[in-house]
Amino acid sequence: MVQTINIRANGNVEINTGSATVGLDFAYPQEISQRLDGIISVISAQGISELHCEKDTFRAFEHAVKGGSVTANDFGTTVSAEDFDLIMGSIIAQMDAESAAAAAAEAEGASA
Repeated sequence: MVQTINIRANGNVEINTGSATVGLDFAYPQEISQRLDGIISVISAQGISELHCEKDTFRAFEHAVKGGSVTANDFGTTVSAEDFDLIMGSIIAQMDAESAAAAAAEAEGASA
């Protein structure tokens, strides 16, 4: 399962959890929103226009686009492995909770 985080200096964020993709319209938990804002600040200060972090069973890497050139970095250079896992885990947990709540509401509506 491939998980990715794409962040642009203009604030555009796209996160693929391996089963779903969320973007700016997702209601990120406050802690995750703050971490993403911090990452955007860091890449902006470094002149990076886009950051792509990717992790799967066999590999993990990061690419940064600066001045039109793509630079390969070790995974965890800009977004730590801990932050990557926290962001993914939090989004997956929130999506699971939303799915469970929607299923419960549907079941309740069907029994009414």
